[in-house]
Amino acid sequence: MRKAALYYGFTMIELLIVVAIMSILTGAILPGFNSYVTNQNLRQAQEQIKNDLRSTQIKALAGSFSDDINVKYWGVHFRPDSGTYDYFTSLNTTDPILCTDSYNTTTYILRSVSTKLPSDLRYTGSSHRCVFFNNDNGDIVNTGAVIVGASGATSNCRRVEMNGPGRIIINLTNMSCS
Repeated sequence: MRKAALYYGFTMIELLIVVAIMSILTGAILPGFNSYVTNQNLRQAQEQIKNDLRSTQIKALAGSFSDDINVKYWGVHFRPDSGTYDYFTSLNTTDPILCTDSYNTTTYILRSVSTKLPSDLRYTGSSHRCVFFNNDNGDIVNTGAVIVGASGATSNCRRVEMNGPGRIIINLTNMSCS
């Protein structure tokens, strides 16, 4: 009597079916993963801006540079469609809302530039935005929000919000970039 040969392993058809299933699953998961990465980058950019604003507020409260040149405000300057922003001090006591692109030693003094926001994320405002912190009490002189999103995006942006007494919070809901 002859014994049947035992074959161990997979047939070619079984391997092709497994590869096809894996390809379908990868194709279905990839868009969700891209969305997850985008959302995490937005969250990281919000956290970076919030922490940098808070750090600038602490410098204002501590009176950094106020002894030698009579600094009245610490500020953060956001340029339109830019992935970095500037830290500056202001000697101006009458109109701290004024936001300019030029620094001079009589009104605004550039102190440093931020690290770049993650990925291709930017401050999405159409005009310059400055946030001033009062050296006397840390209050934010010009309240509102800083909107961050991908360069050229019209939706899926996030806000870092500020109020007068100095509270800085992040808003996790996606919104329009304008």
